[in-house]
Amino acid sequence: MRFKKSRLIEVKQAKRFKLYKARKLWLVAGVTACSILGGAPLTIQQVHADKLTAVVASKSASSVKVGTATSTASQVSSTQTSTATSVASQTSSAKASTATSAASQASSVQSSTATSAASQASGVKASTATSAASQASSVQSSTATSAASQVSGVKTSTATSAASQASSVQPSTVTSAASQASSTQTSKVARVVSQAQKVIKLASSITIKNVRSTVATTDVWTIGDATRPRVDVVDVSSYQSAMTQADYNKLKVAGVKTVIIKATEGTTYTNQAAVNQASMANAAGLNVDFYHYATFNNSTAAQAEAENMASFLTNKNVSTRVLLFADMEDATTYSVNATANLNAFWDILNSSGYTNHGVYTSNTYLYRDAVIKTVGQSRVWRAQYPYTPSKNNLWNTADGAWQFSSTALLPSGADYTGFIDVSIDYNGLTEDSAGTATFTDNNHKIINQYREIGNKFYYYGSDGQLITGLRHYSNGKLEYYGVDHVQYRNRYATVNNQLYYFGSNGDAITGLRYYGNGSGKVYWHNY
Repeated sequence: MRFKKSRLIEVKQAKRFKLYKARKLWLVAGVTACSILGGAPLTIQQVHADKLTAVVASKSASSVKVGTATSTASQVSSTQTSTATSVASQTSSAKASTATSAASQASSVQSSTATSAASQASGVKASTATSAASQASSVQSSTATSAASQVSGVKTSTATSAASQASSVQPSTVTSAASQASSTQTSKVARVVSQAQKVIKLASSITIKNVRSTVATTDVWTIGDATRPRVDVVDVSSYQSAMTQADYNKLKVAGVKTVIIKATEGTTYTNQAAVNQASMANAAGLNVDFYHYATFNNSTAAQAEAENMASFLTNKNVSTRVLLFADMEDATTYSVNATANLNAFWDILNSSGYTNHGVYTSNTYLYRDAVIKTVGQSRVWRAQYPYTPSKNNLWNTADGAWQFSSTALLPSGADYTGFIDVSIDYNGLTEDSAGTATFTDNNHKIINQYREIGNKFYYYGSDGQLITGLRHYSNGKLEYYGVDHVQYRNRYATVNNQLYYFGSNGDAITGLRYYGNGSGKVYWHNY
């Protein structure tokens, strides 16, 4: 089955902690290095069809919405209309504030001027500015980090820092410098720059490693594991077409009783491996059921898909006792008329003689209860996967069967080494079928008989095969079957340059035929 969709995600984000000003220059320098290189792990849990997936991602601390600017020297906060003066002062006047920075001044506000003695980086989207005294780490919407500065995203604030002040807005301009200092504080600036250079040297010697995400799915185990729920059923499709007779024999020895095989999907698809898979399962002593993967969302489409399945069943001489499942999992089948649509599907199969039905679905299917109504809960085969299935924790025991894992392996020594879906049968639902007599033998073939499938008529000849072309029968009567084996009714056909008209009962007419408003008539010769 294909339950791999619509996932609910819970996210727990690790908290970020702001660094506040420190009095010791060496401590601040160390913290700056951490702010450049640090990353916070993010743990994500995913849940789908009761599969628990843990994903660990690495999130760099360099990309934050509103950052904290930390410098190697100090951080000076200024209020409105205040003047902040640091070790190396350069006064820049804005509307009502004055910001002074010892090592650099980076301001990206309206009508501001940023000057750098070493470099000036004008950044657009995804830019990285690197200067002699700064190293910038870039992410999607650019984060600039320098040895003497950590970029902080503030729209119109003025922050003053002894080593740097960086403000990033959308068309960000990140200016970092070794220093712009006033002559009165040259010696102090020199010490600050010297310390910043040491931090840069330390940072350049460290390699930043990204943490790979690790994904955990439902656990993998082997059929026969006594700690797991009992495996009564496996289901296969063309994906398991590589399974051999020895593999089916191993399933029988392991206690498996039934194999449910995908037969059809939509209106045209047929699993070409289905007959061989069923034959091998029967040969191993296993019961066989079939399922149709539904995609319909209205009654007309449902009938067309049922005809596809009925055609497979009749053409392959599948016993009418075989249990048939409608696989209701695809989102294309979501409809407020889900009950009526599925009943229309069953009606076509009923008319073909296949009246043994069940529904496959899951708790995540939007119209689960609506489709269950068509057969009743005791005939439901439900998919729901715990992370570690256990024999001591059985789910959905009121259903007919529970598919509890899609990551089981065949017993040791099997030829097929891929995953296989497994289920437990609670009430004998999946065994209510034809057993190992999935196909009728030569003594029970449909011979010289009509079969109606979805208001279409077919005829099986003396060899048990559907016929095509003209068929003469019973006192000179004539009928015609097209290349699709469907009997012509109420339509013309030209055969061997002779035009015929076949009436409502499928017989070619003779004599006069009135049509339209009664004025039209055609004379048909006897044949």
